Amino acid sequence: MDLGRVLSFVKSQLSDVKCQTSDIACSIYVGSRKYNLPLFDAESGKPLGHARAYFPEHAEYGKNEVRILEELECTQLENFSFPKVLGKWQAGGFFIVALSALPKGTKRMKGIERSHLEFLKCLSEKTGTRLKFEDSNFYAEFQKEVEQFGSAMPEARDLIEYFWNTSRKNLEVKEFLFSLTKREFPFFEMFKPNIVLDWEHARFGWPAIFDAYSLVLSDAPGRRGDYTELYAKNIISLFFEKNKKHFGFLKDALRIFGATKEGAYSWFFLFLLDQLFIHWDAGHIRSAERVLAFFRYASEHEGELKTRWLAN
Repeated sequence: MDLGRVLSFVKSQLSDVKCQTSDIACSIYVGSRKYNLPLFDAESGKPLGHARAYFPEHAEYGKNEVRILEELECTQLENFSFPKVLGKWQAGGFFIVALSALPKGTKRMKGIERSHLEFLKCLSEKTGTRLKFEDSNFYAEFQKEVEQFGSAMPEARDLIEYFWNTSRKNLEVKEFLFSLTKREFPFFEMFKPNIVLDWEHARFGWPAIFDAYSLVLSDAPGRRGDYTELYAKNIISLFFEKNKKHFGFLKDALRIFGATKEGAYSWFFLFLLDQLFIHWDAGHIRSAERVLAFFRYASEHEGELKTRWLAN
């Protein structure tokens, strides 16, 4: 199915949407794994929604977002809202989903705010369960992902298995909060007033603390420099050097999720493993390689990192 047919198909399927217009106009840009098609009233230019046409090899990401958004629509999260699914279709191998437009007056967050933490608290309370680590679905699923990644990249197998096994041993028999988790949650995916976007990576029964780490990592101070070196530098700056703003946020998150500082250290390396799997599965090889590079650094400086964790 070529791009022109995708456009025509989306417009034909949305022709019955009550948008008070005789026609729907689209702009288009290529994103990661999909075509993005903002939808507008052809006469007034008013935003009507946003369609995404996922490439055939990445259709599961779109299907997952639809499942999550439909579940969230049935979950009462007071003071928070999400895009609504206007339609979903399979055509020519593409998975196409249309989502509602952002309300007029919404503004993108410019950094981590208190409302991010309030959202994590609300989401984990409504969708979370406290379980022993080894009894969680996360444990079983993550073990599979470790094995799959090790088979796909045998040169990194020992490194990945080391951090998985070390963290696993530190967390065994301990209880933790597992909930619906975005897994990738940069601060700018939350808009004022409290609208949360982009759920294609989300999973139920995942460690709630992962979203806190993702938020902090998205607020990194360094923006320029070598891609791999900058990633490691930002991790050190955010999690292993004195940092009043982000440490305050993380300590509040640990209190909400009932995690100890020691346990949070092990969860942090599992979060980085999860980031590695996300990038690798999505075909973002450079992003996966920079995470692997940090694991190599961490394996050589393990004692130092433990003593500097959250500026211990």
